[in-house]
Amino acid sequence: MISILRQRSLRYSFLLIQKIRSKLVRNPKYKHFYFAYGANLSIERFKKYNLFAKEVAVAKLPKHQLQMSLPCEYLNKGFAGVELSESHDVWGMVFQLDLFSLWILDILEWAWFGAYKRKKKTVTWLDGTTQDVWCYVVQSPRSGLKCSERYNLLLTAAKNKNFPQDYIQDIQSFETQERFELDHSVSLRRYAQKRRFYPRFRIVYKIHDGFREKLCRWI
Repeated sequence: MISILRQRSLRYSFLLIQKIRSKLVRNPKYKHFYFAYGANLSIERFKKYNLFAKEVAVAKLPKHQLQMSLPCEYLNKGFAGVELSESHDVWGMVFQLDLFSLWILDILEWAWFGAYKRKKKTVTWLDGTTQDVWCYVVQSPRSGLKCSERYNLLLTAAKNKNFPQDYIQDIQSFETQERFELDHSVSLRRYAQKRRFYPRFRIVYKIHDGFREKLCRWI
């Protein structure tokens, strides 16, 4: 529960500052390139949070594969991540952001709390030239996870941006599930790692997680 409160408090604080900045700053410095491959493929997500971001172009991340590899507090549920692969490429959209907007994105993506790590990667533009960009990489990837049906948004974005057909087929092959049960053995304090002494305190964790879910809906 403390992890949720930390993330939410930072999120709301930074978003409030950004809302004020969006009214005052006329010429933000779009110095940071960011490669989006999942839920952030649409510029609308950045607009929702008043981030200073502009769409640049489609690009691919060579020798990587898109996987649902980020575990969470729900049993067998995963979020998108990129993994090294000699035989695959990941397609996405490159955006430019200012530094404060990038910090907010770190918070939204739980990079400050152990979910992802923002790393430098090199993407290839459609004309064959390259660009160093920021990219979120799963810190503790896990295989065999399913994605929620909201990842239909990823499929829609891939089609709208004319990603290669074989890549779209890979996205269509992801196994989806409508509902997921809470995994009470998973910690958010040490993101996606097993809780200490779980068998002994299983009932306590179950009660705690029930309160946490209500808190998440409230805030």
